[in-house]
Amino acid sequence: MMLAMAGVTLIISCEKYEKEINYASLTGSFVDALTGTKLDVGSITLSPAQVTNGSMVLDTAGNFKNTRILPGNYKIYGSIKAAFKSDSASISLQEGQQGNVVLKIEPWLSVGSYVDQVSDTTANVRFKIQGNKGMLPARHVVVWSSSPNPNVTVYTNPTNTRYFVTPAVGAENGTFNYKITGLAWNTVYFVRVGARINDPALNPGNDYNYARQMIIKTPVKP
Repeated sequence: MMLAMAGVTLIISCEKYEKEINYASLTGSFVDALTGTKLDVGSITLSPAQVTNGSMVLDTAGNFKNTRILPGNYKIYGSIKAAFKSDSASISLQEGQQGNVVLKIEPWLSVGSYVDQVSDTTANVRFKIQGNKGMLPARHVVVWSSSPNPNVTVYTNPTNTRYFVTPAVGAENGTFNYKITGLAWNTVYFVRVGARINDPALNPGNDYNYARQMIIKTPVKP
């Protein structure tokens, strides 16, 4: 803007200042409602989609976090394909506030696993399958890879095959054991156990319920 005063021209600069946004943050976890175990496989969405720094991604411990969400009222949804029930929660986030939600999912099958021994180029995997609401597993699977997040369709193991552990007589719940062999020395592996029901109406895509990913490392070759 220009002003003329007694033959002198003054130039005044007008600047627009914008208030810096003080974002909100949101943390939470994804939990099997029937066992209390955290899940690291699933989908999380926020509505309306006001996340400005990435998305709600589950980590290997079954937690999620985002520190750059615009203040507002939201609904967060958590789901997996192989489940009786998904979950959602409403939350109001103010500037600078951190919110926390726990999303509880009811899977068809609850799957738990752990590795109780790694020796040379082998690893012993123990896992438990628990059907919910009368469901029985039709097939169990153990997959492993040198890359994170193996599953029944994405895997890389020494023989380029996945190993199915199927009960000899009918389907059943219970505790099982599988010994992985042929691993490479001094190598980190990601191991996951899954199970699925056999129900064309309920599970036409043969989707699996999974235990949390396990990470193991074989020893250095003597």
